Amino acid sequence: PNALLSVKSLFPVGYDFIIIDTAPALDWSTFAGIYAADIVLSPVNFSRWTIQAARLLSDEISQIQQAPELKLVPSIVTEKEKESLLNFPGITKAAIHKSAAIRTASNKAQRLKDSQKSFLDFEELADEIIKGAGNGDK
Repeated sequence: PNALLSVKSLFPVGYDFIIIDTAPALDWSTFAGIYAADIVLSPVNFSRWTIQAARLLSDEISQIQQAPELKLVPSIVTEKEKESLLNFPGITKAAIHKSAAIRTASNKAQRLKDSQKSFLDFEELADEIIKGAGNGDK
C-alpha cells in the first residue's frame, strides 16, 4: 500500500502518463491510486447505482488536500443515455458506447481494431483527457 502512495517517485522522469487501474470499490488500492493521481477517471452508466457510486467517490476525493480532478466517463451507454448524463458535473464529452466489439475483444483478450467505432470512442476520450491535462488542468 505504501508503494502506491508514492507512485510518482517510483518511475523515472519522462513518463507523461501512468495509468493505475483499480478495483471498483473504495478499498486501500483505490485510495492509494486516488492519492497518487492528478486525474481520476470513473466510468458511469445510466443507472442509479453507478451515479450514486460516483457521488460517493466525489465526496471522498473532495476531502483530499490537493485533490485530483474527477472525470466521469459515460460508459456502456447509448447516445441518448450519454446526452442525459451530460447534465452531471465532471462528465466527459467523450463516451464509451454500448458495443459487442468491446465485450468480444475483452473476452478474447484482444485489442480493438483501429477501424472500430469502439476504438474511436477510446481514442476520443484519450484526446479529451490529454488536451485537458495540457491546458494547465490537474
